[in-house]
Amino acid sequence: LHTKFNPVFMEANKFANRTPEMKKYALQLAKELIAVNYRVMDVYAYVGKKYSEAGDFKAALSYYQKGSDYAKENGLEDKLAQSVKFLKEKVAVIEKGDYTFHISGLEKYNGCTFKFFYASADEIGEHEETESVEITDGTCTVKGHVKTPMDAVWSIYEGDNFKSKGNVILEPGTFDAKLIGRNLEVKNGWYNYYAYQGLRDDAKYKEALKNMDDFSSKKLNMKDPEVRKEYFKYVQAINDSKKAYYNGVYTYNADPAAKVLAFYVGGLWHEDNGGDELQKLKEMVGDHYLVKTIEYNIARSKENEAMRASTAVGKQVKPFVAKDLKGKEFKLEKVLKKNDYVLLEFWASWCGPCRGAIPHLKELRAKYHKKGFEIVSFSLDDKAKKWAEASEEEGITWINTSDLLAYKSPIVKMYGVSGVPYSLLIDKNGTIVYKQIGMSKELDKKLEELFK
Repeated sequence: LHTKFNPVFMEANKFANRTPEMKKYALQLAKELIAVNYRVMDVYAYVGKKYSEAGDFKAALSYYQKGSDYAKENGLEDKLAQSVKFLKEKVAVIEKGDYTFHISGLEKYNGCTFKFFYASADEIGEHEETESVEITDGTCTVKGHVKTPMDAVWSIYEGDNFKSKGNVILEPGTFDAKLIGRNLEVKNGWYNYYAYQGLRDDAKYKEALKNMDDFSSKKLNMKDPEVRKEYFKYVQAINDSKKAYYNGVYTYNADPAAKVLAFYVGGLWHEDNGGDELQKLKEMVGDHYLVKTIEYNIARSKENEAMRASTAVGKQVKPFVAKDLKGKEFKLEKVLKKNDYVLLEFWASWCGPCRGAIPHLKELRAKYHKKGFEIVSFSLDDKAKKWAEASEEEGITWINTSDLLAYKSPIVKMYGVSGVPYSLLIDKNGTIVYKQIGMSKELDKKLEELFK
């Protein structure tokens, strides 16, 4: 039995969270050892520890309690007292829901502010944010309350100007965190580990990233079809290793909260699209906010697809009315009647590619405006000041509108805009002749063809 306990039970228990079969085998060995009265408290403690590592504190507590009961019955009360106390305190912290993050490694951002953004658990589709805290001497402390571990984005601002961001899980407890590169490393965070740190520690994922870095360091010609083919092979390897990691957490982790986080953060819901796995999660965690958020995102995605289909090339454009920075009202229909072709351009002050494309749009307008070409911009900003400042900095001279509702705008929803830059080229009859997501030289070719 001593031989079985050391190399077999210990090894099986070590990997008990990897597969249901391994967990079942580890528990079987534990029962056999307990049945012959072999190191009973240690066996219970090892199994309890494994459940606690998986975040299943309820099961962990029951095993620690069994060990404690055995200790009391055999005059060994003090042996597991500390472990039981730890688990009870951990459960109490989770139930209370308060968190404190002591964050370091922020020296380059001294004088800036730090805050968390996260999807609302009460109003699905909306977002909440913590109060901004100032970064001093490379550190800051953020406190708050959550009802359940929340997937969040940490953000750093200098005044109103965005500086950096990344992902983190807001979970109950007190944690030390450090910004290393672009990652916020959270020490002893159960759910942070399963959602983010575990992926960064995954051997296959690290190998895939290294292979991509090695390839990128060669600075090859990305216009070469063979080079691009090789590049996408490395991209696929990264995506495959990422998917495998989150599938592993989702499939084998005993903690329902870890499962739903892996399903959401790992993007597994994209493939399931409201299918069997999402239904299983609903049965397991009920009306968890991430399940409802996934359902909301799926519904929005289907709506956007339908709207985008209605704005396909050859379709009639949907007219709208919007105001410019001075409050003057513009009707798309009137603009179309006055020009042969109108480019309807969706953009935002915070969108780098959008602003990077404006100088070229100016060139196109200068070249074709007298021939009957006009541009109408619609900003997805939600603050008039930001919209106005960006418009002035970029020197926008064409029709420049917004309703300051960002992605909540009925106009944005009507056109199925899920990202910017996004543009439609429309003729004077309201027919869409060209559609572009992002920026490319194809617009130049299309205008050259139309105005030749």
